[in-house]
Amino acid sequence: MNAVQLSGILTVSPLAIERRQGIRFVIKARYPSEDESNRMGIAYIPCTVFDATKEQREILLGKNFRNFVVELSGRLVISIYENEKGESIYSTEVVVNPHGLLIRQRRK
Repeated sequence: MNAVQLSGILTVSPLAIERRQGIRFVIKARYPSEDESNRMGIAYIPCTVFDATKEQREILLGKNFRNFVVELSGRLVISIYENEKGESIYSTEVVVNPHGLLIRQRRK
């Protein structure tokens, strides 16, 4: 099983995928670093949620999306395709369970 639990902040304006009733977004998450000079590393993780609730859609697609922290659970999906040049392109994202998506206001 490839279950994922993440917590982070939204980095760029989320994008609605209307045909598939989804929302794509990127979260910035911190993780313990093995580098002695940096105690924490930062990762940018692309995520997609389908069938989000009305409240989730309003917050994620609203103007104040940067004021929220996202905690989520989902599954890791790795896609491989070949581009026009014949090169293999790898894409990794988290498909979020809408029932496992918690959005809370950031502390200031």
